[in-house]
Amino acid sequence: MSLGGVPRGGGVSYFADLTPYSYSARFLPPGTTALNVGWLDEHHGFAKRRPSRALMGALAEALDHSTARTRGYSSCPLCWAVGDRSCPVVIELHGRSRALGDAEIWVVGSDGVLLCAPNMIVHYVQSHHYRPPKQFIEALTERRFGSASGGT
Repeated sequence: MSLGGVPRGGGVSYFADLTPYSYSARFLPPGTTALNVGWLDEHHGFAKRRPSRALMGALAEALDHSTARTRGYSSCPLCWAVGDRSCPVVIELHGRSRALGDAEIWVVGSDGVLLCAPNMIVHYVQSHHYRPPKQFIEALTERRFGSASGGT
């Protein structure tokens, strides 16, 4: 099984949840163990559940801690597959418009492992009802935010 690949339709690459992270590994602090969360595409299924207000609140706050910022934007491969070519994806969350697809959200699991997600995860949860792994939700709701080397 391939864990990564070329982005389709301008979206991010796919990586299965809780597999070793490599997308922006150059930003990882030395010696860090990191895992993927929320690197979705239209060819792989995912757990779904309507998000709680608490989860959406934590995701909104996490956007203020985005890290590993890129020079461009990725679109949503799930929307792209049904004809929505919006790029960047702009969401309305807690009274603020936010552009997504240009950074990552990192949280630290209770075991010290860094869990790395594209900031597009906020759209995936809000619009597609993606259910991240339990340890990501726990770290996120406890506001255990991580950051890239150099504070990027």
